[in-house]
Amino acid sequence: MKLFLPLHRKSCRYAFLFSGLCYLLFVNPAQAQEPAGMRGIEKKDVRRGMVLQAKPSSYSALHGIRLYGTPVGLTGNVSGMKTSQALQPGIGISFPFSRAMYGPKLTKADAARMAGPSRLVWGLDIHGDVFSFTPHHLLDGHEQQVDSFAATETVRKNWSLYSLSLGPEVRWGGSSWVVSLTAGPAFTQNQPAQFRQGDPQQMVLYQDYQVPSDFKKFRLGAQGNLHLQWYPFHDLPLGFYLKAGYFWQQPYTFQVRERDISKVNFNLSPQEIRFQLSNGQIAPFTEKSYSIPNQFFNGQLGLSITIKTKSPRDKVQTQSNRITIKTKSPRDKVQTQSNRVVKPNRSQTSIQPVVSEIEEKQKPQQEFRIVLDEPRPNAVFRSQDEVPAFRWHVVGTPPADAQYLLEVFQLDPQGNIARRIAAASLNPGQPYRLPEQTRAELRRLPAATNYYSWKVTETTTGTSSGQPLYSVQSASCGTIYDTTHIECDGWDIQTGLPKYQVKICLTNSPGTTSCNATYTSIVSASGGTISSVSTLPMTISPNQTGCITFTYQPASLSQTTATFQLNGTWSDPLHNTVNILAGDSLPTCICRDCDSVNIQIQQPQVQMQAADPHLFDITGSVVENPHSVYALEFSVQSFSFTAQPGGCATVDGLEHDGMIVGTGTTVNNGTAGLIFGNVPIGNPNVFKVLKWVSSSPVPAGTPIPFDLVMSLPAAASGLDPSCCQINYHLCLQVKVYYAACRFCTKTICLDFDNSITQKP
Repeated sequence: MKLFLPLHRKSCRYAFLFSGLCYLLFVNPAQAQEPAGMRGIEKKDVRRGMVLQAKPSSYSALHGIRLYGTPVGLTGNVSGMKTSQALQPGIGISFPFSRAMYGPKLTKADAARMAGPSRLVWGLDIHGDVFSFTPHHLLDGHEQQVDSFAATETVRKNWSLYSLSLGPEVRWGGSSWVVSLTAGPAFTQNQPAQFRQGDPQQMVLYQDYQVPSDFKKFRLGAQGNLHLQWYPFHDLPLGFYLKAGYFWQQPYTFQVRERDISKVNFNLSPQEIRFQLSNGQIAPFTEKSYSIPNQFFNGQLGLSITIKTKSPRDKVQTQSNRITIKTKSPRDKVQTQSNRVVKPNRSQTSIQPVVSEIEEKQKPQQEFRIVLDEPRPNAVFRSQDEVPAFRWHVVGTPPADAQYLLEVFQLDPQGNIARRIAAASLNPGQPYRLPEQTRAELRRLPAATNYYSWKVTETTTGTSSGQPLYSVQSASCGTIYDTTHIECDGWDIQTGLPKYQVKICLTNSPGTTSCNATYTSIVSASGGTISSVSTLPMTISPNQTGCITFTYQPASLSQTTATFQLNGTWSDPLHNTVNILAGDSLPTCICRDCDSVNIQIQQPQVQMQAADPHLFDITGSVVENPHSVYALEFSVQSFSFTAQPGGCATVDGLEHDGMIVGTGTTVNNGTAGLIFGNVPIGNPNVFKVLKWVSSSPVPAGTPIPFDLVMSLPAAASGLDPSCCQINYHLCLQVKVYYAACRFCTKTICLDFDNSITQKP
């Protein structure tokens, strides 16, 4: 019994507290104060011109403790991230610091102030958020072309941010709606995404997305939020809220090793795309900078619950042109209207104050672009005075505080910028003409062809338009417009450079007068060579179009654009010049020679050397068709190992394991012609690359034997290999040279362990 009584009393106490909490949350606070049958007293105060009335009061969403939360949300665009997840939960609580306190008597001035929206209420807000994003994958947008061979190995798919923020809150509103603004510091924990994308069959890596180990996951930040709350239920403290916020944390930039796919042609077959992605010349590895998600807009829609606090003793409400004050009243109550006593109508409700609508104008920034209208690209004008006003417009939604800068440049004969001749800050649609002083200076230039270009830049985001050309010549007949088309036409075997077929079409648009334009020559302003020019000289009549075709070979493999100058004259009495500077980017040329090359690695075997368990002999033969072989090159593409039990294997030495050992390595049954490359510091006998050059071409189909001595991890000193099982995965890359600078590549991967046959 003694044990039962305390437990029983505690149970009753907990039940009483639970019932009381539910009563405060979900029962009308007015009903909790007085019985339902209670009547209100209304009396008139002649001296102050006011009416006192006891009436059930609703809870105060403005002055109560507020709990809010939601499981979903959205975020704005984040650099380096392609999408935000729909699951963006958030939860918070806010405590008011102050509330409106009024005495039992109000003057008419007090009542007039209370008839409108309430005054500001300050408080403290504490909330937590989880933001989740999916980073960009290298091959995003090309899934259909690469789904047959590309795969993604995911450690953590999404980048997640766990944020806890606290700060001051200011509220403003009425009985059914509240607007609140919060801002303060945020404490954030980052969970970075980590994945690798590549071709598992060929052991080719495309992208290795992971954050360095020195990255600090816990970072300081800040948040600012605007809440719009609506409480539609008169008897329940339950409502809805809409949040628009901005998040910031300390930035961090890291490097991701991935292939440069800018020159990969994804319009080809999957097998051809696969070859391009594994070709180091077409898609070389680069270090690309990525940033963590450190600033973005976000929004949420969720539920809000207000917990009633101790309300003011007297509350004020407006009814028609009278002021009523709610007070605790005796059991018998009387209501007076127009100097007569009446019974109150229980269904009568008080008129709520008029509430102003709050419109949220802050929206996430959207993408936009700048389009140039005039002058048209490559237009030719007779004089500076005939150059039309510069006109442009914006497509999309720019930032609200966007600022635009228009710049005009003078070019040299090669198409490079010589100087900036004008700049102006303008708004979209606002035309701009060069100042008279600038035009007068340009008129004094020598009577020859003068080239210009112009562009418009939005300075807050760095978004820029294209940069088209136009020219001013001493011409007397109309304008010439051009279009340029460049396509790949294979490779030159002698130079090892790509070849391009170029087609430039010119249209003669007459002005006030018209005459023919005759072109006699074309030169490259970007270097390289032009050959096989057709239809030169060429005469173009007014309102007609003529085309020039030729073969172009760039000056180097690194050249990405080409500019050509076409020299011509008008058929006017002065034979004025009508030169054109035309150009375009050079498309990627893909060598197809390896499509017909067959490389085989015959009878590959692995043997462990008995004298040193770290050394393994990789043997086999290379056979190539249909070309003769001039040289071979071997390199270790990758290697890995696992040991059982864990930790029983050790490496032989720094920068030794996973390397080719010079001692004992042979190609074509000897060491003649061997060239070892990339020697690590302090290890003169190990190499990353081995090249063999034959003294004379090896006929097609002839096996070329090789014996590569490799250093790999082995059982720790003193352990028998049978007590430490090690599994190896080794991938070798073999380049077969069938001309002086032309080769095709073959990759071979081997899986073996340390229980293999030992080499005698």
